[in-house]
Amino acid sequence: MSCLRGARPCLHFDGAIYGGDSHLQGVLRKHPYVMWAHVWQAIAYAELGRWEEARAEALEIMRISPRFTLKAEKERMALQDQALEERYLADLRKAG
Repeated sequence: MSCLRGARPCLHFDGAIYGGDSHLQGVLRKHPYVMWAHVWQAIAYAELGRWEEARAEALEIMRISPRFTLKAEKERMALQDQALEERYLADLRKAG
């Protein structure tokens, strides 16, 4: 099973999240202006049903990058699993 790592939560392609929340919080403490960490943190919060926190991350994304769009994120994300990609984009959309 593959896992996305780095500044992203450990999101397995089956949609499970393992340790992403604490990992990203560490990244964000050291590098609060890394927008992609906020993107993946918003997705992680949305996947966990933590909508207030997901919305706060969405606001931070827009503060850091006012021109951020889901269309551009879809092009950048380019996951092989289209259903999972749409799920993550839906999470971002719901987060705000």
